[in-house]
Amino acid sequence: MHWPAMKVDSTKIVIFLLIFSGFLKEFRPILPFMNTYLTSSARNFTDDILNHQVYPVWTYSYMALLLPVLLLSDNVHHFTFVIIGTFGQLCTMLAMIYGTTVACLQLMEIAYGLTTACDISSMSFLFFVVGDLKKFQKIISIMRAVTLLGMCISYVIGQLFLWLGITDYTVHAYVSLTASIATVLLVLFICLLRKVWLKPRTMHRRTENDAKFSIHFLTVLFYRLKKCYHSIFVIKWSIFWAISTCGYLQVVNYIQLLWSKLQDKNDNSTVYNGITEAVNALYLIATHAPKRYHALAFGSNTFIALLLQTVLTLIVADSNGFALDISSQFNVYGILHGTVSVFYLISGIVILAKHWPINWNAFLETDEELNESKNANEAITAA
Repeated sequence: MHWPAMKVDSTKIVIFLLIFSGFLKEFRPILPFMNTYLTSSARNFTDDILNHQVYPVWTYSYMALLLPVLLLSDNVHHFTFVIIGTFGQLCTMLAMIYGTTVACLQLMEIAYGLTTACDISSMSFLFFVVGDLKKFQKIISIMRAVTLLGMCISYVIGQLFLWLGITDYTVHAYVSLTASIATVLLVLFICLLRKVWLKPRTMHRRTENDAKFSIHFLTVLFYRLKKCYHSIFVIKWSIFWAISTCGYLQVVNYIQLLWSKLQDKNDNSTVYNGITEAVNALYLIATHAPKRYHALAFGSNTFIALLLQTVLTLIVADSNGFALDISSQFNVYGILHGTVSVFYLISGIVILAKHWPINWNAFLETDEELNESKNANEAITAA
């Protein structure tokens, strides 16, 4: 008896492996407890060293590496940066576990900055494999959800195992290292399947001289930026997004230091970092439902946010700046968020006052405007 041959879609296999690699990459039960682990007797670093000499390095490296990744991804294959990002994650874990000096931890932050800068390449590579925009929007939502699910599951397991006394921070660190090694192996396996996803690329870019290609590249880049920021509303939103993201990244980068100080102040030995981060990951899963994906706008806004974060870090956190204690830093971050919120609240009230009574029909796009917007998006994609 002959069984019918099963046809396997190789592209779907690559997509599944890429999504699963994202799950493994974010499976890091040590992450919510990294500050506690580094200041424990096993590692013996201090909060002051981490605050002023180690953590600021991530901001600088992320900002410095994001722009080259964004610009080179059009010339170098996207999967190259996927590989680099996974190796950066592995180096981060190795430096965190085996690093014994401040310089080693600073290298850890540089490697992590490289990893976060290369994260956008996974999405770009996924679009390269899928090809169809509608399918890509669905798959990228699944990938984002699975990635956040990996974070959530690892944080919950890490928290439960600590509560039950099954493991300690060192075990969590080695589990995270194992997941990083598995991610590297999986990505290298995807590389072996390059005959499936590697499509022939046109060679006109290689034959053109560098000057003509540079002019063409800058022209296309300017055109895309112009289309992305086509209205004053988009510009205002981008400014708000960049400033709020700047503050958010600062809070995420230093929140464990604040938790550590509060625990010491209250003489509380119970650590709830894992469950807190898991709830945050669940919230991100629930709220992430993008209708469109404008990589250039996201990349440029992120770069602006990192520029602002670099200035903020240099002023309030870096040892070369004011080197504020962690409580004072969070007072600054709170004032920053409050100021931005008040500014946009006042701006909204002024706009409502100018247009009162409101003609709601004026806010609805006509069919002609919708078609124009659709044509603009198609032009950006084609470019």
